[in-house]
Amino acid sequence: MFSKIFLTSFLALIALVSSKIAHADNTPNQNPNPKTQKQFPICQVTMGSLACTRGLVQSIPMGTYGIADLNGTEVSGPVKNIVSGLLTIENSKFDQAVFLVADQIAFENSLAKENMTLTGSLVSLSDVTLQKSIMVNTPKVLLNNTALQGNLLVNLSEGTPQVSLKGSSKISGNIIFTGNPGAVCIDPKVQLGNIIHGYVSGTCDVSESSNGEALR
Repeated sequence: MFSKIFLTSFLALIALVSSKIAHADNTPNQNPNPKTQKQFPICQVTMGSLACTRGLVQSIPMGTYGIADLNGTEVSGPVKNIVSGLLTIENSKFDQAVFLVADQIAFENSLAKENMTLTGSLVSLSDVTLQKSIMVNTPKVLLNNTALQGNLLVNLSEGTPQVSLKGSSKISGNIIFTGNPGAVCIDPKVQLGNIIHGYVSGTCDVSESSNGEALR
């Protein structure tokens, strides 16, 4: 009698455990381990090109690239990169100093918290907020609806550098030509300090790249 009761209880226990195991196997994992999920890097280098997408990175991969594009990228550390072709930066933020060299540089809808140094044949900034000063080593500079809280320093030792200020751009500091004297074209709504070692001009040819094509 006792053995029958024990056997019946033991079989019932096995059935209960089997039921719980089956239920657990059919229940989706609500908290997957993030280490097992496939994550793609924010910045990727492919065939000599650099592409950074939305996200926070400490730095941009060092190197010399044919073309580079940053879209929605926040960089917490200093930036120092060289691009032999076109560099485009959109909807991005830079928390520390930026040093960039490229044939052509196009900034849009971005924020720079520290000083910037940009070198290229054409530097274009549209809807950009610059909280410190910026130095450009270029013959052509275009600022469109851009706010600069420091100085704009233009360094060019050959030829006449040209700066075009469009839309409602505002420069809280001065435009300082540290090399050759430069020309500045100003739209009616533009606000700026003084022009040092330069002059106001009626025409500035900075809307096109060196090969005659539109920058954007």
